[in-house]
Amino acid sequence: LEGFAWDAEARRYETFEEVEQYAARVAGCVGMMMTLIMGRCDPATLARAADLGIAMQLTNICRDVGEDARAGRVYLPLAWLRDAG
Repeated sequence: LEGFAWDAEARRYETFEEVEQYAARVAGCVGMMMTLIMGRCDPATLARAADLGIAMQLTNICRDVGEDARAGRVYLPLAWLRDAG
């Protein structure tokens, strides 16, 4: 829900670490929920499932840069954008 709220307020992310925090909220938790549904609940497996969800969200961010920009959304770190001019 927190990630959804961040989207609703059109939050921008200064650093890659902040983008990772967003990805953990909107996709890392999905990986964990799916793992629990599949009957695994050990901490190491849940941690890897969260990592996979985060990686998938970062991939989606990269894939959708143009579409997001046209819709007024920015998920790339603002520091990167400034560095690139």
